[in-house]
Formats: sequence, C-alpha cells, structure tokens
Amino acid sequence: MISVLSGAQSFYDSTYTHIPDTNKVCILINISGLPTKIDTDFGLDSVCLNITHTFDQDLVIHLISPDGSVITLAGGVGNHGHDFINTCFAENGASGLIASGSAPFTGTFIPQQSLNLLNNGQNPNGTWKLCISDTYFADTGSYHNSKITFSANPPPTPPPPPVICTYCTCPNAKDTCDLLPDIITSALCIQNHHTEYHDSIKIANSTANIGRGPMEIHGIDTCFCDTVPVPCSTICPPGKELNHLVTQRIYQRHGTDSLSYYDRVAGKMSFHPTHHHIHLDYWGDYSLRLQTPDPNPTTWPVVGFSTKQSFCLMNYSNCTDSLGFCQDSAGNTITMNDIPNAGFGLYSGCGLDQGIYPGYLDIYIEYLNDPIILNNICDGTYYIVSIVDPKNNFLESNETNNWASVPITLTKQGTPSGVSSFNYALNGLQASFTNTSPAGSYLWNFGDGSWDTLYNPIHTYTAAGTYTISLVSRNQCYGMGTQVITITGINEYNHQDLNLHTYQNPITENSFITYFLPQRTNVKIEIIDMLGKEVTLLVSEKQQPGLQKYPLSDLALSPGAYLLKLTAEGLGINAVKLIRTK
Repeated sequence: MISVLSGAQSFYDSTYTHIPDTNKVCILINISGLPTKIDTDFGLDSVCLNITHTFDQDLVIHLISPDGSVITLAGGVGNHGHDFINTCFAENGASGLIASGSAPFTGTFIPQQSLNLLNNGQNPNGTWKLCISDTYFADTGSYHNSKITFSANPPPTPPPPPVICTYCTCPNAKDTCDLLPDIITSALCIQNHHTEYHDSIKIANSTANIGRGPMEIHGIDTCFCDTVPVPCSTICPPGKELNHLVTQRIYQRHGTDSLSYYDRVAGKMSFHPTHHHIHLDYWGDYSLRLQTPDPNPTTWPVVGFSTKQSFCLMNYSNCTDSLGFCQDSAGNTITMNDIPNAGFGLYSGCGLDQGIYPGYLDIYIEYLNDPIILNNICDGTYYIVSIVDPKNNFLESNETNNWASVPITLTKQGTPSGVSSFNYALNGLQASFTNTSPAGSYLWNFGDGSWDTLYNPIHTYTAAGTYTISLVSRNQCYGMGTQVITITGINEYNHQDLNLHTYQNPITENSFITYFLPQRTNVKIEIIDMLGKEVTLLVSEKQQPGLQKYPLSDLALSPGAYLLKLTAEGLGINAVKLIRTK
C-alpha cells in the first residue's frame, strides 16, 4: 500500500511475526515507484514500528536497504522495559536519542545510526529488510507492523548533543581531569556460564566499566576492505569485511560543570553480516591455560585456543542488577552506588557509535561466542583466562586489571593414559632434564616461576633451594609427572666440576672443548638438537683422570643451535654447553 502526503510516500507491512528467543527475524518490505536515487533532495525520512517484547534490552533492530547497506535503529535500549509502541525513528525526532528514551518508546526518536547513511545515492526500489535480533535467553516477543516513509528534503543528521554532566567528579577532588573508563572482565560470568563438550568449552563473557567515564567509540569515515582503502559505502568482496577506523572519545571535566572531549584513534570495527552488527574488533581474548607460579595468568601457557572475540559495546546490564559481575582490584563486589559518575554517557548499541557507561556492562552469552577448542587435553583442573582489550588499544584509568582467571575441572576429555616421566642431572645451579615420556608436545614447570616446552630442557636456577618440577605430555594426554629436586648451589661429585669449556663458539675448524675428569670414568660426548634428538655421538670410551681436550672440527652440522652434552657415566653426572654453527 502506498500513500502520498505532501510529497511523502509511505510503505507499510503488517505481517505478524513471532520473534524467537536468541534468534533473528527479517521482515521484507518491497518498495517500488520511487525515483531511482535517494539523497539529500529526496530520500528516507522515517521508520515506524510496533513490537511487543518482555525485555527490550535483548533486541537489536536493523534496517537494510536494497544495496545491502545496514544501519542500527536501536540496540540494547530500554533497560528492563517492555515493548516498542508507536515508535518512530527520524533524524529530527522530538523525543531525543533512542538510547536515552524509556520503554515503550512511544514517540519519534533519533536512531542510533543516522537514516541518512542510506540516502547514499542508491536506487531505493527493491526489497528492504527490517531485521530484529533477540540476543539473550528467557524473553520473547512479536513484530506487529511497520512503516517506511520517503520524502523530499529528508531531515539532516543532527549534530552531537551537548556534553553535560553536572554530577561528574574527578578523582582526588581535582577540578580538571580526563574522565577515563576502566574496563574489566567478569570471572563470575565465566564461572556461572560455561559448558564443557567432548572436544571444546563454550563460555559467556562479560566486560564491565567501573571507571569515571564511558568507554565510547566512534567509527569514522575511513574504511578498508581487508587492507585496501575504500569508500565507506563499499560492499567488500566475499570473505572480506568492511572495516571502519575507530576513535575513542575521552571526556574532560573543567571546573564544576563544564565538559569537553577529545578523540584518539584506537583500533577498528567491522560489519558482521551474520549478525548484522557492527563489532569492535578483537575486544576480547579467552583461552584455556595451565597455571604456573607466575601471579599473572596472562603469561600462563595456553593449551586450548579460541578465536579473537569482537563485541558490540552496549549497556546490557549494570553492576547492581548483575551483582558480582563488577569487582574492584581487591576482589570486592561493587554496585552502581560505588562507581563515581555512574550512568554518564551518550552512546551505546551496535552502530558506528557505541559505548559502555560507567557502572554498566556488556554480556555475550555462550551461543554467541566461538568455543575454546580442546585438542587431546586430558581431564583435570585448568584455568579459563579472559582478557579484555588484549592489544591495549584503549586508554583507561587502570591498565593492569583487564583479565580474569577462572579454575575449571574438565571431566569429558578422557582419563590420562599414563603419567609423564623424566630424569635429571645436576651441576651446580644447572639442571639437565631427560624426558622419558612418549613423543608429543610438552610443558615443563621448573618450580621457580619458569617453564619450557623443549623435549629435554636445561634450566639454570638463580638460587639454591628445593624445587618441585612438573612435566605434562599434552598431545599424548599424559597426566602430570612431578619430582622434587634440591639445588645446593655447589657442584656435585666431591665438590669438583667437569669444567667444560668451548673455545671459539660459533664453531669453526679450529674449535675445541676442554674438560676435567676427577677420576677414571666412562665418558660420552653427544651433539643434541633443540628437540632433544641426538645428532652426533663424538665420544664413547673410558678416559683417564685429568684435563682433557677434544677438537670440534668436521662436525658437518647444519647452521643453527645445538647442545653439546658431556656425560661422565661412572660419576653419574653430566655437563651441557650451547653451541652454534654458521
């Protein structure tokens, strides 16, 4: 049906459609009879709709034009409110920004992305799509009807609203400061919402802002298909996403009630056609890790990988309603009342302008996230480590609290088929380890905060002491083997040293080694590659006590690094040197 009122043309749809939980529906609206070009002279004027839903904040509403361009009308708005009743979107909306409105949003609102982004010179005749996505469990609703209106001289995009925050304060009672965000990731969210499968784990992931200013970003008019600069109206070839450069907006307080801001370049955002969302790239990183003594979990070795996680930055919940999701650096649960300037912000949602206000948080539930892949991982205790802003693109008040670690016990991956095992030999502060586990990939923990993945590592301790050494043979699903060793800091075997020395290293035709034998003993000298495999056996014989010398010419080794291992078998000791060949 088409009506013409003062040059305006409206197109209606009233196809009642259920909105499935955690799913998406798209309403097709066929438009014809319009001029073949929409722009500032004649173009998209407004969009009106009626939707019933028991939790508006779950919904993201997109409009897609015939040329494939997408804008977000509303996403993550309405808090706990219900419904969109006689809700219209227009650039001159008298009810203000949709992000600042209240459900059921009766009236005309300014959408989260400008309608004029679709007035880009395209031919409007064809199929338009109004897509409604339900992004969370438990609440459902229905689409009832909509209207798309075109007119002469569509309203221009309004300038950004004035920045006003009469209650905003600076730390330490200062009059002037940057109101910086502080983004954390929630351990409780992961703890309460993860599911183990036989070869993977799915998790929910939440990021919260406990700082004094919003985490606010804006996609700017600089775009790429992959790495190729293109106009921002470009539809990239299949397999390539349109990427916008992103600026982070930092608000500044001056005096008692004056605010300004500055923008800084930070990362990029991509259009994701699967969800019809604009996502901030690589906002999160999560993985399965093995704990080491290092107190920083972001350094722990990764045994289960996931993909880099992209997010819409939106106010999905707040620190009071999602109690326990927000914690300070001491691990104390905090609420909206504990966060200065809570609720301050201007932009939130899944468009080119996004943000998380102080005291609010975003949540990506399990089904939205790619799984952590488990490849030959045994049952046992591990840690899920989630890191927000892993590339440190964004300016925050605290750059050290962007991670959370959550212990989990795997029970569906299979019982270890054995226990990893190894031998060792000591020489002063140096320990040489010989792996006797099946072939695979390995993780050694030397008990002093250091770890290694070599087959037969050599480790030098910085101080005498007692250390617990552990070895996990990961690919063979072997359980952890441990031994306790005591490092005395002095040489073994009657306090004497083999005194192994290499002369001219990297090795040349004139290189040689010297060593000292305290008694007559069997001697073996081997060249070992960095995977622990013997390459050459140089010596295997009984030798007399005293100073020994052996040439290292004619080794015929490929360029690289090797280990020269001297074993005094009768003494039960050995010495190792790193050698290099050109």
